[in-house]
Amino acid sequence: MSAQPLDCEIMISSTPSENAEFQKALLELLAVQQFQDEDFKIPRKILNVNHMSLKDLTIKPGDPHFVIWFTIATYFPIIAACMGPLASMTSIAALVLNWRRSSVSNTDIKDYHWVTALNAVSLALGFIANFSLLLNFSQRFDYKRAQIVSISGWFIASIILMVILLLTHVTSFRENKYSPTDSFWYGVLTAIIYMTSSLVLSVNFIGYLLGKYSARFNLDSYQRSLMFQTLLLSTWLSIGSAFLSHLMSHSYGVTLYYCTVTILTIGLGDITPKTHASKGLTLVFALIGLLILGLIISTIRDIILSDHFPTMIWNHIERERRRAFADHEIECTEEEMFDMMNTIRVQKLRSQKYISLIVTLVTFICFWMLGAVVFHCTEGWPIFDCVYFCFLCLLTIGYGDFAPATVAGRPFFVVWALSAVPLMTMLISNMSDTLISSFGKYTERFQELIGWPLQLVGLVKLPSTQVGRLNPEMFQNKERVDEGIKVAYDQLATLLRNDTITSDNTDKSSMTNIKRVNTNVQKFIDDLGPDYGSEADDELDNTEDLLDLVKIIYHVRKLLITMSTDEAPRHYLYNQWHSLLLLNPRLRKDPGEDIDPNFWISKLSPLKYPINESEYFLYRYLEALQHKINLIVKKRLISYSRPGFIADNEWGNDEKASVITSNKKNN
Repeated sequence: MSAQPLDCEIMISSTPSENAEFQKALLELLAVQQFQDEDFKIPRKILNVNHMSLKDLTIKPGDPHFVIWFTIATYFPIIAACMGPLASMTSIAALVLNWRRSSVSNTDIKDYHWVTALNAVSLALGFIANFSLLLNFSQRFDYKRAQIVSISGWFIASIILMVILLLTHVTSFRENKYSPTDSFWYGVLTAIIYMTSSLVLSVNFIGYLLGKYSARFNLDSYQRSLMFQTLLLSTWLSIGSAFLSHLMSHSYGVTLYYCTVTILTIGLGDITPKTHASKGLTLVFALIGLLILGLIISTIRDIILSDHFPTMIWNHIERERRRAFADHEIECTEEEMFDMMNTIRVQKLRSQKYISLIVTLVTFICFWMLGAVVFHCTEGWPIFDCVYFCFLCLLTIGYGDFAPATVAGRPFFVVWALSAVPLMTMLISNMSDTLISSFGKYTERFQELIGWPLQLVGLVKLPSTQVGRLNPEMFQNKERVDEGIKVAYDQLATLLRNDTITSDNTDKSSMTNIKRVNTNVQKFIDDLGPDYGSEADDELDNTEDLLDLVKIIYHVRKLLITMSTDEAPRHYLYNQWHSLLLLNPRLRKDPGEDIDPNFWISKLSPLKYPINESEYFLYRYLEALQHKINLIVKKRLISYSRPGFIADNEWGNDEKASVITSNKKNN
């Protein structure tokens, strides 16, 4: 980005340089300004919002249907990426075993060759679709082509499975001669998951065709890693089931159920290892599987807390802000507008917490009841026992008094239990955040309630509030200002001594000139002294900049101290926000002495974001510190300027000009 033009006249000439000091000072100033004029992008952690999930969307927070298209663009690919590996795992169980069992001899009957062949084709198509999505997630395959391959692959694989399942049911299970095995039911579940994954990705692709987002997944590297983790877990379950099947003398489908119960720490106890080899392998399998599962849970929780929840808050705040800005007609003071926007933030933050908790609870209850109904149908248990069993399994308690034993119940348990992992993670995260915040608030009130009588008799002293520790009137006392200036001189001098030109072709003479300029600037600052009230007008202007620097440095040091000791996010008052805007006018569209009262509900308001206020203040204070230092350097260097010349080779171009600067006042 090009630097801002100086308030002086510049012409180019081929005459050799007669003012090396000014030349290098000018180059240094341009380098400082170029860095200063870059767009200051607020880090993700300060805003508590994942910019990667939003930057490719054509609709923004506050727009109609934002929640719908944000969910489709961000979470539908993640859902498909988690379901794909799960479907491949159950598809293997549907292929390696026979689908029919004789009702007379109770032995498995070999499948028809065409059933096995089509089953293998379905598995291959599922693998291709998974691999295509994996390349799409890693951005190594074109989005449109990858989507077509994944969607069509899963769709065709599902149709093939449905056809052979239906034909097998019609030809073998209508009469009581044969009964389905657990492998048959694994095939049913696989067909359902394949079709669901295809539909989910299709909706995401439709959003791209409608122009709601660009041709890429709106995911960051952390979200993309969830597919790799799910793929790793499915692979580990498949490998463990294959080895334990031989060691425990059970079928692959049964050991897949056993491995799922083990890795989820439910421990129903209906299937246990008998030999030393199977026990030893179970220990290794369980340890590594728990590590993978913990990684998945951590990733899901991070996605919920650092992406979904803040983005929903941002959307609700922005919608209410737009409504308030459009409906606002009464003239209010700046502080009243600040209080209005702050009230919107608090209300939407509280409401979003309860909305998320209610939605998660409703989903949990539906998932819970779904499991109870299916186990009632497959196992024949009373409905209350099914509800009791499912609840214990969701909490990973597993007393062992109930356990699925039918050929349909165990395959369903595998899919149902693994699907409960993200649901339980969301439920625990939302409940813990809501309950902990409420518990902390009522605990403080209880402490205040029982502390007042003791404080009256002088036995205890109540802690000060967390809000508003920074004193905006800190610098109204002249003696404290003078003391602050003395403390700040050494820090400012260190900043101004640092050279900003680090080009490899800078010769020794040029570096000497740069240091000479910095020495002169340092001398200028030292000459100001603490008696700033008696200086000339131009030095008084620079002294006012120094006072601003002292204020900023004080705030930065105070923020660093409070951020290191605060246990909860801090919220600041109007006078502190007002002071921040005055010190950093770049945050406003029309910098000036006064702040437009409507600024706080305008689109420029920082209160519309779900921000960490302490980190935001620190970031903006450092930005203002850099801005003020640049102004001081620029003012002083302009005062050095006088007519001079710059050679061609000094600029590195064929430009020809001489440098003529006027003694204009630079703001």
